[in-house]
Amino acid sequence: SNQGLKSFAVATIAEGIELRKNGVKGEILVLGYTPAQHIGEIKKYKLTQTVIGLSHTKELNKQGVTIRVHIKIDTGMHRLGTDASQLSDLKEIYNCKHLHVVGVFSHLAVSDSVNSEDIAYTDMQIDRFNHTITWLESQQLPLGNQHIQASYGILNYPHLQYDYARPGIALY
Repeated sequence: SNQGLKSFAVATIAEGIELRKNGVKGEILVLGYTPAQHIGEIKKYKLTQTVIGLSHTKELNKQGVTIRVHIKIDTGMHRLGTDASQLSDLKEIYNCKHLHVVGVFSHLAVSDSVNSEDIAYTDMQIDRFNHTITWLESQQLPLGNQHIQASYGILNYPHLQYDYARPGIALY
């Protein structure tokens, strides 16, 4: 049947490979950092890699192997991602000819909290993400699939309408 999930997200390339070896067919997005020397495996197992910033992007592109990527946009978590304000860096990512951008996403740092300060922070992150999306569209850059909600983003911000949601801990 045509029911069910077509896209998956994993933390590491090893998890992605394990899913492929066990017959999972859809898109598998590696959310974590993968060193450039593993690009052959990304290609071989048809995984989609997250690019977490311009230097990571350039290292991957330098390998000369064409792969699919999602761009992680840092809207305030300050852990991994291209800062939402670094628009020239974002544009440069799109200029990497071996990397085919098929998605953009961010992560809501405090969407698990319902105190008003954290709700305001989450709303600011959503605004930043939407502004970045609007800017990329204005540059005629392909966005692919957009996603920002992990488990608590789904539970506490169910009104958000993006292409994907990433339930992790909520599955348990």
